Order: sequence, then C-alpha cells, then structure tokens
Amino acid sequence: NETAIAQPGNFFMQAGLTELWKAWGIKPDAVVGHSVGEVPAAYVSGALTLEEGVLVSYHRSRCQQTTAGQGTMLAIGLGEEAAEKLIKENGLEKEISVAAINSFNGVTIAGTKTALTKISEILTLQNIFNKMLTVEVAYHSYQMDPLHKELIESLKSVKPKTATIPLYSTVTGTIMNGKEFDNEYWWKNVRQPVRFAKAAQTVVNDGYTMFLEVGPHPVLRTNISE
Repeated sequence: NETAIAQPGNFFMQAGLTELWKAWGIKPDAVVGHSVGEVPAAYVSGALTLEEGVLVSYHRSRCQQTTAGQGTMLAIGLGEEAAEKLIKENGLEKEISVAAINSFNGVTIAGTKTALTKISEILTLQNIFNKMLTVEVAYHSYQMDPLHKELIESLKSVKPKTATIPLYSTVTGTIMNGKEFDNEYWWKNVRQPVRFAKAAQTVVNDGYTMFLEVGPHPVLRTNISE
C-alpha cells in the first residue's frame, strides 16, 4: 500500500511480464498505460530506456509518497459529467478532483477522506456503485500540486525518443510520437486525470481488437469490455 514501493514494483512486474510474453512469441502492436502504467508502456514502446523508466518510477513514487495520509480515492459508477455535477452540487470542488475516467460509466475521484465518504453515502442511498480504494494518496488531484517543481527537476535528464511501437497516451487520449514523454509530460501524468476511456476508444477506432492487460492482477478488464 506504500506508493514508493508499489509503483516501482508495478514497473518491474509489467516490464518483466512483457518480456515473458515476448519470449512466447507474443509482441504488442501498440501499447497504452493507465496512470503509473504509462511508465512501462513508454519503456516497451521504445520512447524511454530501461534506466529512464526506472528513474521515472522512482522519482514519481518518491514525490507522491510525501503526500501519504492526506487523501484517498473512491471508484464510482458514474460518467465524468455526472461525477463533476455531483461534486459541484455538494460544494466539494475544492476537496475532490475527478482523477480517472476509466469508462463511460466508471470514474475514480480523489480527495479528502471526509469529502469522499460524503459522496459514498449519497451514492449508496441511490444504489449506485461506489468503492473506497485502499490507497493513502489522492492521485491525480489538487493534492499533487506541491510536487510540481521537484518532480520536474528530478526528471530533467529524461530524453525520450521516437517510439518504435505505437504509443497511446492516457493524458491526452491520443496516439503520441514518444518524444513528448519528457519531464513536463510526467508532471501532467501525475496531475491531470487519467483519460483511459478516451485512449481506449481511440485504440478501438484505430482498428485494434485484442487487448492484453499486463499487471499483477486484472483491474481494467471490465472497463475495456464496456
């Protein structure tokens, strides 16, 4: 549950599993990563070297660890617009951010535990899915803002190259060249919402039909199916 351990652990797991699949003759035609999963995606695509992937994983998680205990996250069965409306109606815009849009009916919000508990109670009364995540960091929220300067400085040595495998971004939801994945990009990756639904839709529109989720356990399979 400690982000400084979990994030590098995820990188090693995802990079290692990708090498295992490659050894079995299965190689990706394109890659897309969700939040911290963009780090191994950028590595697998050729945009980052292994050393740069480890560097981003280390500093990204080290900086975020400093915010541990300030907030958490809540997965809810609403779309982006409905989630933003609910937050605004309850006057919680300064305490909650929409952190990830995983499907058209599934987003994750981040903020203080008190504010998220209030939203959870409202949704429970309406019989709408909601689940508090076992994290102690409000990822992709306003609570990341103090990390900006240090993260940018820590990753200034990252010099991304053109990707050799098509690389889709969950910051923009579009296909990227690979060279954009510099220190400024990784700040956006930390602060802005994860636009996984948009990225997945773009991938589908580009003709890809088979998806392999690479990680310690399936998280996005239902969202991809949607």
